[in-house]
Amino acid sequence: MAERSTFGDDAEGASAGGRRTPGEDALLAAGSGIERLRRYRSLLEAAGPKSERLEALDAAIRLLTRAIAGMSDTDESVAAYRHNLSLALQSRYDECRELSDLERAAETLLLGLANPASAGRYSALLRYNVGVVLRRIHRVTRDRGLLTVAEAELAPVLDYVQTEHVDPLDCQYEYGRIVLALAESSADADVPMDKAVSVFARLVNEADPDLPDYPAYLDSLGSAHLNRFDRRGERADVDAAVEFAGRAVGAERERGAWSTAALANFGAALRARGVLQAGESEDLDEAVCWTREALALADSASERAGVLSNLRAWW
Repeated sequence: MAERSTFGDDAEGASAGGRRTPGEDALLAAGSGIERLRRYRSLLEAAGPKSERLEALDAAIRLLTRAIAGMSDTDESVAAYRHNLSLALQSRYDECRELSDLERAAETLLLGLANPASAGRYSALLRYNVGVVLRRIHRVTRDRGLLTVAEAELAPVLDYVQTEHVDPLDCQYEYGRIVLALAESSADADVPMDKAVSVFARLVNEADPDLPDYPAYLDSLGSAHLNRFDRRGERADVDAAVEFAGRAVGAERERGAWSTAALANFGAALRARGVLQAGESEDLDEAVCWTREALALADSASERAGVLSNLRAWW
């Protein structure tokens, strides 16, 4: 789930003087583009002016695009630069919310994967990132076909061992989110829902509980069980949803951090079990308490709208 390194060292080696070759120009453009991307991240961490952040991103996108155009398709460095370009485009989407930035990020990654000779050792990284980008586009467009492509691209990475550029736990998590989204968007979701539960269960069992992302793994497993309960109504699933959602909230609190999503998901799981028991437990009261906490914590209009939507649906 964390962003991978940006491979800036290939920018070295261009001629120090005289007329440069197209390849040397491309390397210089790539190195400069990566430096602009690093500047953007520094500005973002320091809460720098948006105008300066966008200036750095636009320069990074322009330079990396020029570098890719100036290099041979068989050069492995091109795959690294495509990765960096996709990160810059995703960051620009975060700043401006222009869907075309995500669409361009997906296009550059898929073009890299279409040429196995250039993808090389970066193949797993490109596959992981294309899954991330396509799922982000799906959140906006609700085009289920994007999730199908994302699942197909990411599935081969699941059996990879740790590599220099991609963490298999990140791949499992992203694959599980894609499969869960596929299941949620289908009327006949039994098989993909089982797959989502299986992927997240494997992740929770294999990952170190001290990892920063472990609460997200627990929360996702709880969500998968709750979604399967909504489809099948089996008590074991709602009990598991409450267990893992509760563990996610507890793990977040141990780290001194709380998320609206985890609190809201715990509230939803408690409510589902409370309704199943016809109000013969304290689950419904606890559901209200946790959901109110989620509402108080929400720091954006979209988060508040989501929690309020849950509350209105309950009563």
